[in-house]
Amino acid sequence: MALIKCENCGKEISSNAKVCVHCGNFKKNQKDTYGTSSISIERNINYLLKLSKFVKIGAFICIGLLLLIGLVTIIYRRKNLFVFCLIISVGIAIVALFGAPVLEWKAYILKNLYEINKK
Repeated sequence: MALIKCENCGKEISSNAKVCVHCGNFKKNQKDTYGTSSISIERNINYLLKLSKFVKIGAFICIGLLLLIGLVTIIYRRKNLFVFCLIISVGIAIVALFGAPVLEWKAYILKNLYEINKK
């Protein structure tokens, strides 16, 4: 444990202190208990939320294309290909319906853990 100067008031504080005991200033670039900075945690939360949106949008675009291909195959009387497209689109829908909420749930849990750790 070393003594360092507070960036705000200039008084000496412990290097392990999260907050200056004299002025209440938080240290810059402070690492939390998980060893990551708050910026990287916020990036992880944003990444999970963006990935969730990407999964939803990408899945529904793929489903739309597969169903369009399936409708075209009906015109050419290829029922086997239509059934195949339908099965694949249902599989993608299941992945989107269960995968996206899991990613959102992970972001929610990470955000709550970060806020609890910050207190």
